[in-house]
Amino acid sequence: MKNFIKKLFGKEEPVINFACSSWGVRKYAPIEPAGKFFPDKFKDMSPYFKKEQHNIDSHKTVRACPGITDYMSMGYVIPAWCDITIEPTPDGKHIITRYSDDMYNDAYHPEEQLGKFMEQKFAVRGAVKLDNPWFTWNKAGWSTLYLPMYYHEGKNWEAVPGVMDHDLGAPQSPINIMLKEIKPTTIKMGEPIVQVIPFKREKQVARTMELNETVMKRQWAISSLHKMTYAGWIKWVKTKKLYVVDAQDTDLPG
Repeated sequence: MKNFIKKLFGKEEPVINFACSSWGVRKYAPIEPAGKFFPDKFKDMSPYFKKEQHNIDSHKTVRACPGITDYMSMGYVIPAWCDITIEPTPDGKHIITRYSDDMYNDAYHPEEQLGKFMEQKFAVRGAVKLDNPWFTWNKAGWSTLYLPMYYHEGKNWEAVPGVMDHDLGAPQSPINIMLKEIKPTTIKMGEPIVQVIPFKREKQVARTMELNETVMKRQWAISSLHKMTYAGWIKWVKTKKLYVVDAQDTDLPG
């Protein structure tokens, strides 16, 4: 019956859920697929630095790399839900965070919790506990990987990566970020803060072995696809990854 309902209404059962009490956040700073947050420099870059008549003769830029575009498109992004200013003290040991919406609370992890860990990367010796308005929970057996917005350069802050088992733990938790330099820092509403990727918890097995003829045959078989057409081989060596948001209750009441 469940599969019939999915087919009838054309919707899959979500593996991750996000709930927020603020209509403004849900409407104007919503959770969206990560593929909508490519950095401007990347979006504006041509996929070619030397374009020829046939694709296989062209020389491409990083914009055409399937591994990078796939990485930046994985999962979802939580953007800033309001304007946020962060003021570290001159010694970098204490932090004051102010939100444009005063319903959010100032909090941080003190330097004692970090010791010298990551001191070469983050001069401010405390992690800001952003007061996250989103309640998140996973389908049973699924977890969520939190990653910084790696390809977004020029930011003085970065989200701290980690994994949460949201099907077991509390739905609401802060998003931790750290500052690279001891200076006032502003995050504007809508800026992408963290990339979140749901994944199923299941046993993974890795195997190592001596390189053999079977592996080489696989390599040669796939490599032979490159020049089967003038367009190249991308369509045969990668597959589409789908991350969809089913937005609920973003219309004004009444």
